[in-house]
Amino acid sequence: MKPKEIQLPGRFEFGSLEWISRQLANGFMSGYHRSPYHGFSVEFAEHRPYYPGESIRYVDWKVYARTEKLLIKKYEEETNLRCRILIDTSSSMYYPLVEDEYLYPANPSKIQFSILAAASLIHLFKSQRDSFSITFFDEKVYQDTTEGTSALHLRTCFDLLKSALSRPISQAAKTTKLPEVLHQLAETAPRHSLLILFSDLILSDQTDFDELVNAVNHLKFNRIDLLVFHIVHRKTELEFDFETDAPLLLVDLESGREIKVSPLEAREMYQKQIQRQIKKLHSFCIDAGMDIHLSVIENGYYQVLSEYLKKRSKK
Repeated sequence: MKPKEIQLPGRFEFGSLEWISRQLANGFMSGYHRSPYHGFSVEFAEHRPYYPGESIRYVDWKVYARTEKLLIKKYEEETNLRCRILIDTSSSMYYPLVEDEYLYPANPSKIQFSILAAASLIHLFKSQRDSFSITFFDEKVYQDTTEGTSALHLRTCFDLLKSALSRPISQAAKTTKLPEVLHQLAETAPRHSLLILFSDLILSDQTDFDELVNAVNHLKFNRIDLLVFHIVHRKTELEFDFETDAPLLLVDLESGREIKVSPLEAREMYQKQIQRQIKKLHSFCIDAGMDIHLSVIENGYYQVLSEYLKKRSKK
């Protein structure tokens, strides 16, 4: 049975993110008779730190009496999978530019698509009892959360996602330094965890490719899995269709470079070049051991949710 298709609203205020993402997740999961990921054990597995605001129900008071450390008893149902969402917020991710304070689920920018897909994933994490966290980065990691599963943690993550939606492009770094970010996470993310990356993967030269491979190898060495969603806008970035054949002035959101082009003259050459570039990038990433998927904005959000469940079933 296929996931239920839902009619996405034309536009919504940013505060509606949680409602929209829940509808997407519920519509996706309604296509399954039941989740194949039930039957969690409730046997004690390990301890984790206690975070202020959490219930003290599972505090191990015997450990506290010996060490004066507040630790939570974790059970098998809590130690299923640790997921960290990475969202590239460099300036190119704001394309196509949105000039007002609204979320456009059916026709979003790349950053809006990534945030709404991430929000929908969080609902699946909750249904599967997976712990989750979020990291925002451009030239460096500038905001992230601890991992968790509580209602308070869920609220914190959605507040950060909504804040990222309203972040103006003027605050975004011009470029991204993805390899450096992955190296950093290779040292800090738990072993056997899953990193889920949303990025348009703007790499400038062979050096960037080589550095990315080194970073992926670093993750693999530390037993950290990587699932990559390469975000693109089909109409303009793949098809070079701007609904006009009149000459255009195109501005690179990352470098600021300007170029005048005639869409009619450049379209065929551009389409061939972008397909070669994507094929090269994906082949390069696959050879490096990355699980990478081209996520076309116009194709919707279900591919992201489906690939997460596929990845999860192999863990």
